Amino acid sequence: MKTDVTALRHRVSTAGMLFAAAAVVLLAGPRPAAAQDSTELGTGRTPGLTFTPGISLGGVFDSNVALAAVSPTRDQAQSDRLLLAEPFAQLDFVSRRTEFSTGYQGYIRRYMEFGQLNGFDQHAHASLRRLVSKRVTLLLSDDYARVPTTDELELNGVPFSRTGARRNGFSGQVQTRLTKFTDLSVRYQNTWVRFDRSATLLTGGDINGITTRLTRRLRPRLAVGGEYEVRLASLDEGTRQLTFHDAGATAEVTVGPRTSASLGAGYSFLDDRSRRETRTGPYLRAELTRDTEHAVIGAAFERRFAPSFGF
Repeated sequence: MKTDVTALRHRVSTAGMLFAAAAVVLLAGPRPAAAQDSTELGTGRTPGLTFTPGISLGGVFDSNVALAAVSPTRDQAQSDRLLLAEPFAQLDFVSRRTEFSTGYQGYIRRYMEFGQLNGFDQHAHASLRRLVSKRVTLLLSDDYARVPTTDELELNGVPFSRTGARRNGFSGQVQTRLTKFTDLSVRYQNTWVRFDRSATLLTGGDINGITTRLTRRLRPRLAVGGEYEVRLASLDEGTRQLTFHDAGATAEVTVGPRTSASLGAGYSFLDDRSRRETRTGPYLRAELTRDTEHAVIGAAFERRFAPSFGF
């Protein structure tokens, strides 16, 4: 499995009738009178500033709030009605050398009877792509999520509680064209998770990693190279220290005008410094990407045979 840290989120399952009415209001900022055919970054997007706010509203009837197993010998599972609201806003800026995007999305749940299950999830993201020169491109991104804490309550005779959590993922990458046929990419990534309630066994942690890839184009449609990644994980308030090393080979193939495929394979080394244990194992990765006028569509597969961790 790919190493990752995932914050706990509340899941709402609707086993009964679901009806929803959505109203979305879109406001677009002013656009230039004459847009250029293409930008220097080659995205095909219209240069300028665009702001898009909106909201989605809905109503739900949940016939089994606690997701409890229904038995003929016990009472019917507890049900409730709830209102849902998802406000969002997106701000985009595109110029010849710069692409910037930031946005916010909320997820509000309002139960009619089980008010303890009310929640307000919040997500925010930002990304920047800057063409520093003809040979150097800078990419920055950040993604933040916060899910609320719910006090303990009893549903169908079973105690139920949730723990609020915060998660943030930041990455910075520099892509450099060393020669006409050789590219170098260096990426730094930081991920952290924090839990609101110290009384639980969940303590969060931090991951810092650096990935380096060197690629050489052999033909117009084929490029090969190598990669190395090191990740340092600090868990359980610093009492658990893990180090991951990945080294392998890569291949990139251009299948069509807008379709590309990439492959990667190598070996992973895990060092658990707290327990003085080590593990090794191979890893495989494959990805297929299709660029369209308004979106990028793709599929990816990755398998690591070295141990991983999560929350």
